[in-house]
Amino acid sequence: MAFFTKMKKILIILMVVVALLSCDDTFRPIRKSDLNGHVVGVLGGSFQEMSARKELKGAHLRSFPSNKELIEGLVAGDCEAVYVDQFVTLNPAFNKYNVRVAFNDKDRMPIAGALRKDDVEMQKRFNKYLRDIKANGLYVNMKNYWMNTSRPDTMPRREIPVPKGVVLRGKLRVGIDGELVPLSMYRDGEWVGLERENWERFAATIGKKVEFVVYDFNDLIPALEKGEIDAVASSMTVTDERAQRVLFTDPYATSNSVCLVRK
Repeated sequence: MAFFTKMKKILIILMVVVALLSCDDTFRPIRKSDLNGHVVGVLGGSFQEMSARKELKGAHLRSFPSNKELIEGLVAGDCEAVYVDQFVTLNPAFNKYNVRVAFNDKDRMPIAGALRKDDVEMQKRFNKYLRDIKANGLYVNMKNYWMNTSRPDTMPRREIPVPKGVVLRGKLRVGIDGELVPLSMYRDGEWVGLERENWERFAATIGKKVEFVVYDFNDLIPALEKGEIDAVASSMTVTDERAQRVLFTDPYATSNSVCLVRK
């Protein structure tokens, strides 16, 4: 009888240990397939969401309207991991969260501007502008200034000269979804960063000023289709699904995805 009582106590202790281990929220994926069976947060409408819906049939996806809410959702335990653009981790605000990079996707995705499907002329003009700045060295200069520095968030805004003989008339309305270092950052009442400088320089070549309009990422393409904005510049990766709805410019940057988990 004493033997069975002792065994019963041991069994109870083992069950408690198992229960405690199962409550451990330390999730350590090392590849994308490890996310199957877990709650994974994604930015609504992002490439990461598209990729996860195709490749992670066994994951429980939860969509968030912004990268900030996505990270906060991970910290709050609303999801076990988040699948995001690598640029999210470059924001200094990222360091205040108790999260870490679990793994990096190796595949790099091209980033381009998105235009309305019928705006072929704008596409031609932007692509010519991009070819010109690649040929004259300005493209490399911009990438070095904003992307090859340890603290792009501290880099000052650069004045954009108006080309000789060009008079600025009207606005080029460009949609963005908020801060994504080093592509777009809001500082001292204005937007700065690689995409801001790139689009402001392009706008100057066609005689316009840039007006940045902020939307949730998932609302950018619908706003473009409705004519509320003229272009989208928000770390938008080129995908076949998006190409059915928008006209992409030639790529001007690349990115990859990362998985974040709580520390």
